[in-house]
Amino acid sequence: MERDVDRDVERVRLATRRLVRELGMLTTTPRDADLDVTYAQGHVLLELENGPMTVMELASALALNKSSASRTLGQLVRRGWVVATEDPHDRRRRPAALTELGREKLAHVHQYGKSQVAGALEALDAEERELVARGLSLYADAIARARRRSETFVRAIRREDNRALAEIVERVSQEYGTCGEGGPTADGELRDMYGAYSRARASYLVVVSGGVPKGGAGFGPLAGAQPDVCELRKMYLLPELRGLGVGRLLLSRIFDGARAAGYRRVYIETTAAMAAANRLYQRAGCTAIDEPLGETGHYQCNVRYVKVL
Repeated sequence: MERDVDRDVERVRLATRRLVRELGMLTTTPRDADLDVTYAQGHVLLELENGPMTVMELASALALNKSSASRTLGQLVRRGWVVATEDPHDRRRRPAALTELGREKLAHVHQYGKSQVAGALEALDAEERELVARGLSLYADAIARARRRSETFVRAIRREDNRALAEIVERVSQEYGTCGEGGPTADGELRDMYGAYSRARASYLVVVSGGVPKGGAGFGPLAGAQPDVCELRKMYLLPELRGLGVGRLLLSRIFDGARAAGYRRVYIETTAAMAAANRLYQRAGCTAIDEPLGETGHYQCNVRYVKVL
């Protein structure tokens, strides 16, 4: 199995090197001298096609740091292709927008790109074209997921996380319709998550991405249950971190922490609507049970699991 993975890695690396070279991306600008635009400038123009964006928004979309995005944007402003605009709702926010000259240059960028791709696809039949399109899309998605995962880490909760975590619980609960009485947003511990998980045999881990909390999970004693049973609590991830393997890592860390705290079983409640969460628990070896354990107060939850540590 490992040899197969290693072989695939080398095949993809070789194909990627060939792709970069054949597209002329080892040069600063595309091969078409009439285009007169760098690769970075072209990508900024492409992003601005659908409307104004700030430097931070461009940096995020292009996977650049803020200084690189700002420098490229400045070059486009000086060339008259982009202009700073005013946000009527926030005067401090000055998103960049395409000028008429910028739209003309963007049209040339599209023409160059379409011609380059069309010329390559002419050598393929319909089935091969579909294979190329799907493969490139999958690979680009995989690289993006790997980058976001590398920018993410897990740490212990801090007092200053309280507000962000409460907002995350509220946001995800709204997404799945579990707000209100009998749901997680009604829990008093949301007013002070740090304090709630600073007691004995309890812990909460925060997932941080881009320097900002984007999710978390904790465990603590389960009211009305045996002392060797704890409850998985407030496990939530914002949409941008889902599908990256972060949930699997977080759950594993929680199980390790619960075991170290002396627990032998972890009780989990969720809803059928949280399909991804259910798959995560099942793949982690959790067993579905019919009746609730203890007293969580979450009567909106209709799916229950136990994990034997």
